[in-house]
Amino acid sequence: MKKVIYFLLICLLSSFVLFYFFPDKILAVVKPWIDPILTNKKFVISSDGGPEPIRVGYGYYVASGKREFFENGVLMAVNEVNQSPQAVFKGRKLEPVLVDLPLTANPKEMWPIARKIAEQNLVATVLSAGGGGENANIGSAIFEKHRIVNLWPFTTTTKLTQHNFKYVFRNTPNNDVQAKLMASVCAEAPCKHVGIVYVRSSSGEELAAHLETHLNHIDETRVVFYQSIYPRQKDFFPIVTRLLAKHQVTPLDAVYFSGTTGEAVPFINLLREFKLDIPVVLGVSMNDPKLLERDAKGKSQAVGSIVVGIFDETEPENAQFIKDYDKVYKKKAKSYGPAAQGYDSIMLLVEAMRYSSSADPDNMVSYLRYGGALASQGKKRPRRHSINGEILKDDFFLQIVRERQKSDGKPSYYFDKYNSNDVCVFRQGVTCLTQQEPGSAN
Repeated sequence: MKKVIYFLLICLLSSFVLFYFFPDKILAVVKPWIDPILTNKKFVISSDGGPEPIRVGYGYYVASGKREFFENGVLMAVNEVNQSPQAVFKGRKLEPVLVDLPLTANPKEMWPIARKIAEQNLVATVLSAGGGGENANIGSAIFEKHRIVNLWPFTTTTKLTQHNFKYVFRNTPNNDVQAKLMASVCAEAPCKHVGIVYVRSSSGEELAAHLETHLNHIDETRVVFYQSIYPRQKDFFPIVTRLLAKHQVTPLDAVYFSGTTGEAVPFINLLREFKLDIPVVLGVSMNDPKLLERDAKGKSQAVGSIVVGIFDETEPENAQFIKDYDKVYKKKAKSYGPAAQGYDSIMLLVEAMRYSSSADPDNMVSYLRYGGALASQGKKRPRRHSINGEILKDDFFLQIVRERQKSDGKPSYYFDKYNSNDVCVFRQGVTCLTQQEPGSAN
């Protein structure tokens, strides 16, 4: 027994001596085996014998017309990073991993999907979760457990950051911020009576509540119509008839809609069929090319709708990103916002890795929370976060849907920046826009 103890003591002493004189070599040997134990991640060696790639997951729910542009922005950033001399750091490259996301808000469905994503040896995820933010809340709980940095470039629900999770960050302002901006158009109009229609989801209900608060704080403005709808609802006849009945008694100056494009388009179409010419004010989730699509008659009922935007294509500082995107993909995007958000999200993660020369989640989190400031080709805006992962930069702005005639005589529709002249939609109805010269196309 004494011989065994002496042998172990000699081995231990030898280890200390070797580590003292050759620390770098010893660490290089044991680190690949220790890291997986400490981080609960599998160690993967690159198939070409080079440095281990850094796996970053990305995904966008299928139902949105923005998915293609978001994915293009992500891959554009990945290719740019990988082609740089040092890649991310020390020759390590990014390995983008496309992950599946559920179509709608469904806790039973999102839970196993998030677990499956977490088992793919990912360092970080950049995801857009459908279903009004519930999927983001569920997914973030799983990623938190597995020490995966998760950056949500589109999720606005405030609940996402109320958990005070360590590895959770958003890359867009929250619902309260956008509600304040949406309400501001009625302060300028001014509006006396408005309605709110919202989807029964956590984000839809939350945005509606913030809207009611901010609208009621405007002098002489009151919310007099407040109705909910079901997710993915298509038949709006009952709710529109109730809204019209209210409008006949108490004329409405605007209707605020909190939901998705899939619900907003049929709702707006029916309003116009009933000759209700008042503006509809929509959140950032409905800054979607689907809102600009023509109907069976070749028209868009969304003209005059005011929409929250997050990427101003008319700003000179964004011109280079648009030019680069067009060059890479050989065509213009219907919406550059999702592409810029995807691009910037990847670049922000890479900046955190480069700063600390590490893909360790704890090092990345320290930079994102206390020092992160992104100045990329995407939006060139700082990206600083509070202690709970909330973004500390309000870069929402207002857009309006305009119509113009193409060379073939057919109408086309586009988002343009909202300006003081557009207040006419509150005073004369949305048809007033057809009397104006169109703004610069996006």
